[in-house]
Amino acid sequence: MIRTSAIIADGTFPCNTAVLQGPCAETFRKAREAGFDCVQFTIRDVTDYDVQECLELMERYDLTVSAMATGRVYTADGLSMGSGDEANRRACVERLCALADLSLRLGKPAIVIGAVRGLLKDAASREEYYQQFDRSMKELVAYCEDLGVPVILEADYHLEADTYLHPAETMENDPSFQSPDLG
Repeated sequence: MIRTSAIIADGTFPCNTAVLQGPCAETFRKAREAGFDCVQFTIRDVTDYDVQECLELMERYDLTVSAMATGRVYTADGLSMGSGDEANRRACVERLCALADLSLRLGKPAIVIGAVRGLLKDAASREEYYQQFDRSMKELVAYCEDLGVPVILEADYHLEADTYLHPAETMENDPSFQSPDLG
């Protein structure tokens, strides 16, 4: 069965990827009216969405939350999975783990790793970036695996990312953080 998902954002920031923007009550209603089965949150922190309201809206409109796009963790807060600054990298992983905890309350939507992976310039060298990114993914995937929360490594073009942009590159740099919960 194919399910369709609309990317949503709360409308408080510019967002080129969210097809529906505004308060949750509005975006959930519009998603259902447009025939979508799911919504994907654009999220930077666990406080971005009122969980109880979302659960009520999910029930009212018979929608699920399919995924949580985490790019704003990087674009708004500057936390990078590949950062050469260990405190920054660790804070990024902690934030993503907190989002995984939130995922449990929302039916286990996937954690999407896109722009949050950061840029090569976030580390002193390409090698350091990939070492730090690999370390971050191992930690995140292990945490999410214990929760049963899927993690998706996005292999597409972003203005905010310069690694793992294409499927071939992702496969070529096949990291060692493989897991059944990594898509």
